[in-house]
Formats: sequence, structure tokens, C-alpha cells
Amino acid sequence: MNNLSIKSKVLLITILPMFITACLLSVTFVHERLKDTEVALNEKGQTISKYLAPALEYGILSGNHKYLEAISKNTLSIPEIDSVTIMDSNQHILVRQNRSENTRNKSTENLSPGMFFSTNIYRSEIGLDEINSYDEPATDSTHEVIGVLVVEISRDGISKAQREIIHNGLFITLVSLLLTIIMALYFSRTVISPIALLTKGIHRIRDGILGERIYTGAGGEIAVLENGINNMSASLEIAKIREKERADETLFIEKSKAQITLEAIGEGVITTDINGYISYLNSAAENLLGVNIDYAMGKHLHDIFHVNHISKTAGMHLHEIFHINSDSKSENINYPLSTCLEKGESVRHDDPLILISANGAEFIIRDNATPLRTRSGKIVGMVLIFHDFTHIQRISDQLTYQATHDELTGLRNRREFERRLDELITNSNFKIHEHALCFLDLDQFKVVNDTCGHVAGDALLKEISRLLHSQVRHNDLIARLGGDEFGIILVNCPIKQAVLIAENIKNTIKQYQCKWEQHVFDIGVSVGLVPIVSPDCPPAEIMINADTACYIAKDNGKNRVHVYQATDHDFLKRHDEIRCLQKINQALDKDSFELYGQTIAPTNTSSGNLKYEVLLRLKDNGKLMRPADFLSTAEHYSLMPEIDRWVIKSFITSLEKNGIDTFKDEKYIFNINISGQSLCSDGFLDFIVNLFESSQISPNLITFEITETAAIHNYEAAINLMKHLQKLGCAFALDDFGSGLSSFRYLKELPVDYLKIDGYFVSNIETNEVNQSIVDAIIRIARALNLKIIAEFVESEETRQALEKFKVDYIQGSAIEMPVPLVEILARFKSA
Repeated sequence: MNNLSIKSKVLLITILPMFITACLLSVTFVHERLKDTEVALNEKGQTISKYLAPALEYGILSGNHKYLEAISKNTLSIPEIDSVTIMDSNQHILVRQNRSENTRNKSTENLSPGMFFSTNIYRSEIGLDEINSYDEPATDSTHEVIGVLVVEISRDGISKAQREIIHNGLFITLVSLLLTIIMALYFSRTVISPIALLTKGIHRIRDGILGERIYTGAGGEIAVLENGINNMSASLEIAKIREKERADETLFIEKSKAQITLEAIGEGVITTDINGYISYLNSAAENLLGVNIDYAMGKHLHDIFHVNHISKTAGMHLHEIFHINSDSKSENINYPLSTCLEKGESVRHDDPLILISANGAEFIIRDNATPLRTRSGKIVGMVLIFHDFTHIQRISDQLTYQATHDELTGLRNRREFERRLDELITNSNFKIHEHALCFLDLDQFKVVNDTCGHVAGDALLKEISRLLHSQVRHNDLIARLGGDEFGIILVNCPIKQAVLIAENIKNTIKQYQCKWEQHVFDIGVSVGLVPIVSPDCPPAEIMINADTACYIAKDNGKNRVHVYQATDHDFLKRHDEIRCLQKINQALDKDSFELYGQTIAPTNTSSGNLKYEVLLRLKDNGKLMRPADFLSTAEHYSLMPEIDRWVIKSFITSLEKNGIDTFKDEKYIFNINISGQSLCSDGFLDFIVNLFESSQISPNLITFEITETAAIHNYEAAINLMKHLQKLGCAFALDDFGSGLSSFRYLKELPVDYLKIDGYFVSNIETNEVNQSIVDAIIRIARALNLKIIAEFVESEETRQALEKFKVDYIQGSAIEMPVPLVEILARFKSA
């Protein structure tokens, strides 16, 4: 009906009254007969559903689908029933049975739609006499709906009868229709024409012509419809205008946000079309490129964007978009335009590039190009983003420079020097090339520093750096290794040529006069020269050999060149000393020194406390080294203060671990040696005081031994240390007494408690009258000063007996007891 035209509808409206009048009797007859057949079919369907529903209650409650299927199948044996559907309370189909497919192979055009009868299935407890009331709605909790039965009754049986009824009434209807059509054609013209105009106007409005207005000239309801359509068209036109304004405003706001964002960011942004012509660049790009957007618009990117390898100085124009040089390659590389605009892949260069602006300014940048796409994915251009890394790169370069160069002279520093040395050894072909390493140490630099200050010393180091540069080749490497020490790697230089270069350097520096204000200094340099002829010698060993050669040059009179030779006696001696130094440093780092003790026995056993001298030992490959072998090295390299601290701290810790109560009666006294370097060491006295304050060990247990030579050479520092520690309870012994030239002169002034006679005078005292006289004189003076006497290096029983005659207070030596580990001595105290 809805698909009919206006004309057809008007004709139907005109024909319908007369058609109804003419067909009233036929329609009434047909209706009543059809109603009777429908009622009969409906009653049959309701009856079947009514009596079938109770039978399904058990199957639904028990979930017995086979039972439900059996009942459904039996129900389908009734001819009029086409299908049976059983659902649970949630409308989920439990069982659905249709009549055999054979009965449905007929064309659907010959089948009438069936009638469906739905009946609720209740959970109930009822008797057989109550079945007739099953179709009444359940209202209490005992009649819960547990399912739904839907039965389809076929209409095929009544369709035949209904067709006969309709055929009889159809003739009457057709006659009535013919009579009314004639009348309807006449009246339809006055109605169809204005409606056609309305339809045409609505179609134009539908097509988007919202300015369309309809004028039919008809009155009545059509006029009302005409006004309504015109008003609707006007309203739609106004709404469209407003919506467009809102869309334009939203688009403007979003565009402004994007524009402001692009202008605010620090990265330069350039957009191009598919051919690489510029369509936009932001403020950052304008600043970096040195052009404004008006100048750049429409130009190809290679006319604006000039980049260069970071190590070059002149820019180059771009090919396609632009050419750049990578930081790792010297040749030009083509910026992949096809990759970005044709293949649609992003392009990124992480290596720094130099951007040369229109005004010649250079910026270090990193770039990233990404294709622009439409919603459908079509590439329409490219966005090139480049960030100014100039400041960051400058800082990075500065940090890199500082990490590899000496700040004062601008030369390479030790770390870079050793790295380059290792690199040279690794990459050299020693069958063809030889190299050499020079180690230089200025001879009079300390005099300049001490006389004129560090400013003059720094100026001298800068001038020495300049002189060194003037004497080496362009491929040689000079470094400041520290203080007034320099290193030079002579690349591809045989040892004979290296000696000539080293001699020239020595002579050049010797001829240079350092002038500072009114002072004039002659500066010399000692040079250690090591040939590098094999990859088997590690860089660290080469540096040690060069340092040793330089040291030998200094020992041999300074201002000379010494070439390293593996068989050189001086070098071997120096090498052993350095090896010993390494072992000392290792022992300090790993806390691997060992403490020993040697008894200092009183000659009169009835009086005097038992004393022990604390001795330091160092193991080398499992064997104990003689103290003279490593202590002289430690003293030469000013390590004695650190060693003395270790001895004192380790000794006090050992006493604490072995029971403090053992030493409360102070029957045992321990002598600890202090070197002359420690006397003048900053903080040494505070170190000892702090140890006593943090420990429960009494200072009365300790006697510090200071050699006569150390005490005299550090006279004021020695007196200051003695007085402070004596106030705490410590005692002092003057060791090696008699070895100095002024022994008796200072003895009165030094606040010592014990006098330890030098072993030189003790040896052979039983037969040597001169030694006897000297020892006797020392003892007399000690008695006058009320000092206790200790005689050391007592190596025989005869020596011990001779000393007892001199009535010394204590004796020490192998004749009394050999040195033993301190832990054994402390164990004796525990067992006692």
C-alpha cells in the first residue's frame, strides 16, 4: 500500500466507499464463514496446548530431553500439527520438532501460514480433577512458570474452504470496483495535481535544495501540508547554516591549537607536498634556516635546507631533498626521498649533522622525516622535523674533550694516552713498524713552584707543552701524565731516531730559560725511552718501564736520556723496587700485612715488665720479605705514614679481639715503631689520639720507638708528638742511639723514657773494647738522665752475658727469642 502513487491512492479513496457498499453483503458472508473456520482451528489448537502442557512439567523439571522429544514426536502424529517447540523459563529452546521434511517439499506458494499457540508450563502440585483449571493463570508461589509450549497448527485444512468462500465474494467485489472506477477518475484530477507538486518539492528538498518552496494554489488540508513543508525546508536551511558555522569554528579552533603548538615547540617543522615543495614551516624552522615562511612557501626543500657533515665547514645543496654527510662516513649520502614519499617509510638520522642557515650560521641537528597520509592512506606529502642539538653537542664535545685532555696544557691526559698506546699496540704490524715511548720528568719544576707559586708553575707547563709540540712530528702523540710528567708516543719511529728526537727535546728544554718577574730558572728534563717492538708487552708494563728509565736518568745526574734495556742493572734494581711498591700497595689495599713480635727481656727477672717489639712483615709468594727490603721502598715513596697507621690500628684491634682483661694490669708493654715521615704527617697525632679514645686499650701498654736520626731531622715535630702522647700515658724509646753525629747533644732535650743502643755497638761487645767503651758511655749518660737501657741485636749467649755485666735493663735479639707471629704471643697470654 505504501508503494502506491498518490494518484493510485486517491483513486482507491474515491472507489472504496462505493466498493464497500457494493461488496457489503459479500464481505459479511465471507467474513462470517472465515471466522467460523478460524474459531474452529483456534479451539483445536488451544485444546491441544492445554492438555499437552502438564505432561511436559516432569521433563522440564528433570531436564529429560529424551522424554520431551518423545512427547513432541507423538504430538506431531496429529495431522493438523506442524511443529512443537518447548522452551524453558528463560525462553531458551529445549526441544523443537517439525513434521517430516517430506511433507514440506511442496512449494511454499501452496502452503498457508500456520497458527501458533503458546501455553505456559507451571510447576504445580495438582490432582487429575484439577487439570481443567490448568489454563488459568497461576497467582501463588506453587504455580511457578517453568517453561513455554508453542504449538503450530497447519492452516492447509481450512485454506481450501476459505478459498471457495473468497471466490464467491470476489465476483461481487469486481463488479462494484468497475462501477466506482469510472466515478473516481473524474474526481481524482483535482486532488492529484497539488499532491504531485508537493511530492516534487519534497524530492528536491531531499536532494539538499533546502531553499525550495512549494506553491500549489490548493486549499484545505493540502494548503496546511504545503505550509508545513515550506516551514520545514526553511528550518532545515537555517540549521544547515548554523551547523556549518559551528563546524567552521571548531575547525578553526583545532587549526589554531595545532598552529600554536607548532609555533611553540623547539623543533623545526617543515611540511612539503608530494613533490617536495614547501607548504609550511614553523617559527623554530624559520630561526634555524634563516628564512621566513613567505620566502620559503612554494620553494623546493633543497633551495632552503643545507646540511653538511659535522666535521666540514662548507655546506652543500641537496640532491632531490638534500645531501648530507654522516658522522662516520666521509662520502655524501643521498637523503632517501623515495623511501619517505614513495615507499611511505619514515627516515631518521641519529648521527649529528650541521645545518647551515641562509645567514651562514651553523647548527648541529638531528632530523626525522615522516610521510603525510590521507584518511585512506594515500601519501600527499612529508613532515620533516629537525631539532637543534647545538648546545647539547657542544656540552658533549666539551665533556669528551675534558675526559681526554689536560685542562691546563690542552694535551692528552694519562687515560687517553694509555688508551691510544693500547690501540697502537693492538693495530700495529710490528714486522714493518716500530714505535717508541718517551717518559719525561722536569728536573727543576719544584723550585719554580716553591719560589714563584703555582701560577708560575702553570705558565711553565704551558710553555713546555709548546716546546714539546715544536720538536715532534705531526703524527706523534703528546700527553701530560700528571704534575710535571709528560709522555710522548713516537709513531713509526725506530729507537735510533727516537733517541735523536729525545735528545733534541732535552736540549731544547735545557736552552729554555724560565723567567718570572725578577727570577730566572734553568729547567732540565730527564727522559726515559722505551722501544715498542712487539705486541706481547702490555701498555701498563711499557709505562712502568718508561717511568723506571726516567727514574734512572734522574738518579744518573738528571737532564739526560736513558734508553730502557731489559738487562740494565739499574733498571733491574728499579724494577724490583717498583715490584716491591706494588706489593706494598696491594698489602695496604687488601689488609694483608702481618704483625710479628719479639721479646724484649729484662735482665733482672725480679723487676721490670715483659716487653715485646711489634714488627711488620710482608709475604712474597709465601715467603717473608726482610723488613729492609720493603720498608726502604715504602720510605722512598712516602708510604710510611700509611703503613704506621695500619700497624697501630691493627695492633690495637688484635688486643681488643684477644681479651682486654688480660692487659688491664699492664704487665706487658708493646713497642711500636714510628717513622720520621709519620712525625711530619698531617693528622698523624690526631689519628693516634682518636684510636685511644675509641678503644678501651690503655695507652700505658704502648711504647713508641723513634730512631735517633728521625727524631733529630724532625726535631720539633718529634718533641710535639712525644709530649702529647706522654700525657695520655704512652712512653717513648729512642731507637738506634749512637748512629747519629749529634746523639748526646739532643738527648737532653728529647723527652724519651728508653734508650735503645744501636746494634752496631752491641755486636762483638764481648771482644771489642771500643764498642765496650761506647756502650759504657751511653749507659752512664742514660743513668744520669734516668732512662731505661735496651740493647738490641743480641745474637749470642756471650753477647748477652757481656751486656748483663754492663747492667742494661732490657736485651733483645735472636739469643733471647726469634720474632714470632703476634697472634702466638697473644695466645700465650690467654693460656696463662
